[in-house]
Amino acid sequence: MQTMKETQPVTRRYVPIQRAFNEIGVGRTRGYRLIAEGLIRAVKLGRKTYVDWQSVEAMFDGLPELIPTSRLRVLTAGDLGFGEPEDPQAFAITEQDLLATPKPLAMDGPEAA
Repeated sequence: MQTMKETQPVTRRYVPIQRAFNEIGVGRTRGYRLIAEGLIRAVKLGRKTYVDWQSVEAMFDGLPELIPTSRLRVLTAGDLGFGEPEDPQAFAITEQDLLATPKPLAMDGPEAA
């Protein structure tokens, strides 16, 4: 359960390490790996470790933008490794097929009851 303090946006330059990891959505192992790789900066104050939030923002600013390549396309049996059928449309999966509500499976035997 998150406390009120953890749900507020980060407004300080240095934040406790666990809060920083929670904010960016990584666990301890990945978080410490980001520090070791120099992608984010951390400082020690006694036994406490704090993350420089500006370094976290800089890391995210440097990440490549995800650009969608295309919408759904029709897959053929050849795309799935089954060779090309004589009628390619016989095995095609359309956007309408993907969005359709699945039909319940017919059950045989005592489980059907």
